[in-house]
Amino acid sequence: MRQYALKQLTKVIIYKQPLSHLTIATGYSSRERAFIQSLCYQVMRYYFQLSHIANQLLKKPFKPKDRELFIVILIGLCELIHFRTDDHAAVNEAVQLCQQLKKPWANGVVNAVLRNFIRAKPDWLAQHNNQEQQFNHPAWMIEILKTDYPDDWQDLLHANDQQAPLTLRVNARYHHRDDYLAVLKQAGLEAEACQHSRDGIRLASAISVDFLPGFATGLCSVQDEAGQLCCQYLELATGMRVLDACAAPGGKTCHLLECHDIDCVALDKHATRVDKITDNLTRLGLSAQTLCADANVVDSWWDGQQFDRILLDAPCSATGIIRRQPDVKYLRTFSEVNDLVQQQQQLLENLWPLLKPDGKLLYSTCSILQKENSQQCSAFLTRHHDANPIQLKATWGSKTNYGLQSLPHISGMDGFYYMLFEKKL
Repeated sequence: MRQYALKQLTKVIIYKQPLSHLTIATGYSSRERAFIQSLCYQVMRYYFQLSHIANQLLKKPFKPKDRELFIVILIGLCELIHFRTDDHAAVNEAVQLCQQLKKPWANGVVNAVLRNFIRAKPDWLAQHNNQEQQFNHPAWMIEILKTDYPDDWQDLLHANDQQAPLTLRVNARYHHRDDYLAVLKQAGLEAEACQHSRDGIRLASAISVDFLPGFATGLCSVQDEAGQLCCQYLELATGMRVLDACAAPGGKTCHLLECHDIDCVALDKHATRVDKITDNLTRLGLSAQTLCADANVVDSWWDGQQFDRILLDAPCSATGIIRRQPDVKYLRTFSEVNDLVQQQQQLLENLWPLLKPDGKLLYSTCSILQKENSQQCSAFLTRHHDANPIQLKATWGSKTNYGLQSLPHISGMDGFYYMLFEKKL
């Protein structure tokens, strides 16, 4: 199991592949699969703490060709700190990984590093030489959050390091939420209705979707409560022509169709991601026009017919879903965020003409950075005098001058931003 986790973590840490691409080979039991996934996610969740300790314990860094050995140490430290693995077993398993890598010369190094940590474990855990180690986030992200949230940035960082709950969206075409809650109870699964989403259910414990009653036949989907709210805020009606401009993997597209009979166009510029939209539509028994196209290159896909509603769930830093994708802290860079801000601006500019007069565009991100959210929308309103901001009503999140911001440490939902624009007649 640890050897497989090592391979996956190597892809993330060395080759910069997202943890969301994690696939676990067949042949492992459900318990073994859960351990592999947990180990990978915990190493990335506490990467900054673990790597700082590892670097101090190592007398000299490994050569580039031996970079996997550093990940072996991260796995060992993670088990010693964040798992209930026995100290002796954690060290022995790490040494075994050296054998499996065919680098037995590293046995002594890995053994010494981990045992030196064990001997002074309380001191190492109390050591906070820099804020990256203390808060398990990159320095650039910490500084932005200090500026954006001066009163509670530490609470926000701490919330990011907690595991998010498993939240479901009940398919309203097949079931009322209360009915599906009864189905879960009958299956011995403890769950409760979400507070803000009409179709949301939060499970007491995370489980594989394979064990969710009716998942394969479309009774429910996995989606955080914050992501489900777009359906409530887009103000849909039967027969409307709706564009989901950045639709993959299709969760929001499907939710709109579960709740309303609409003519929906779902776009994504990557063919493999469009396939995921199609797969979700098929599983849920829904239908939409799916297109593989870049929403910014309007002439390549638009038929000239304006939309009543546009959902722009824009590409973003994903800083609001770090609880679910902890590798974001490691993979995302400051320069990438600036590039994303430019992409968001271009999408708003290019899609706005596609909206009918009196139509509405809902802008959303799974980000907590104001430059992607309230500042982005403020700038758009400055440029477009035909755009009217509509105040969204909610009992959750922080109301900004230009929308609603959900924060994990306050709402318990993912970090999410919503802003609704209406095009003046």
